[in-house]
Order: sequence, then structure tokens, then C-alpha cells
Amino acid sequence: MTASNENPDNIPSYSQEEVQEILQNAIVRKVDNQDHFTYEQLSEMAKELDISPETLKVAEENWQQQKTELQQRQAFDKHRWQKIKRRWEGYLIFNAFLVTLNLITAGTVSWAVYPLAFFGLGLVYDTWETSRLEGEKYDRALEKWQKKKSA
Repeated sequence: MTASNENPDNIPSYSQEEVQEILQNAIVRKVDNQDHFTYEQLSEMAKELDISPETLKVAEENWQQQKTELQQRQAFDKHRWQKIKRRWEGYLIFNAFLVTLNLITAGTVSWAVYPLAFFGLGLVYDTWETSRLEGEKYDRALEKWQKKKSA
């Protein structure tokens, strides 16, 4: 609740965010244990709040678009981390083979440390880059993945 300088009677006033939270809480309490609402119920609630059907439709479309974008981002993130996981698995299998071969032929680990180190550094860098991907770079990578996926 925010205090208002223009409010001589000490009638509470609320910010837009507070109004939204209070109304969401009231809607939850009004429909006791109901998990899903029909479009008619949604329209009725909007009408009670003096929200026009057009505004409701635009809000619903925006919500659906945001939901779709979030799902795409989650799928992209899952893809990126699965790709890194597969690369680590390949790295471990390949280098286990090299170390085993080196042990069998030389009786010690000597030359196998070089590919282990060089490939490992590259993989660590790729993992680090994947974990830091954000902002504009993330958006470009997401667009590239979406194009590749749809092709």
C-alpha cells in the first residue's frame, strides 16, 4: 500500500502492481479449488472488472505469445545443454580409449595427456560460453536454432 499526499481522509491507495496482486488473490479465493477456467468464466471476470472483450482478446494473445516464447527458450536451453553433455560423453570415451592405449603400449600415461588437455580446454571453453550465453547473443543463437529446426 502506498501513501498518497492527495488523500486527506487516509483512504488507502494502491499501486498498479498491488491492485493486480490483490485482484489475483481475490479471484483465487472466489473460485474455491478450481484449477481451470473456461473462456466464458474469464470473459465474465473481465466484464466485472470493466475490461472490454477486445482488450481481453489482446491480453490473451500476448499471454499466449509469451507462453510460446518461454517454451521455445526452454527447448533451446535443453538442446544446448544436451549438446554439451554429448560432447563431454564423447570426450570421456575417446580419451579413456587413448589413455588405455597409452597404458597398454607404453606402460604409463605419456602422450595421451596432450589430446586430453587440448580437447579438454576446448570443451571447457565451450561449456563456459554456453553457460554465459545471454542477451543479444542468446537471441541470435535462438533464432539460428529455430531456423535450423524449421528447415
